Amino acid sequence: MNDEMNQLIDLQEIDTELAGFDREISEHEQEINNRQQSISEKENAIAACRDRVTELEQKRRTIEIENEDAVARIKDRQNKMMQVQTSREHQALLKEIEDNKRLIKESEEQLLDTMEAMEQANKKATELENLLA
Repeated sequence: MNDEMNQLIDLQEIDTELAGFDREISEHEQEINNRQQSISEKENAIAACRDRVTELEQKRRTIEIENEDAVARIKDRQNKMMQVQTSREHQALLKEIEDNKRLIKESEEQLLDTMEAMEQANKKATELENLLA
């Protein structure tokens, strides 16, 4: 009877030890899942930053094209200034030139804002990538 009791006690100790191992395994699996979720979130954030950079690059190119068009219009209007006959035409051309200069100034400010946003998005993506490394 004593042998059977000792065997039962030994089995209970083994069961307790196994339960502890199961608990540790479960905790480690949860930790792994949490880390995988964190990695996935960071990868999604990196992709969003890269998409934002692409979007901002397109915006930058559009602004640059608009800027070049405005410069071309100014040159065209300045050339026409030599050919105008009336004061009214002269004033109209001056107004167009000033409007285009204002447009250029605004687009240059937009361009700077866009480039700063691109730099920030690139920096954030790089920081997130470094966290994953």
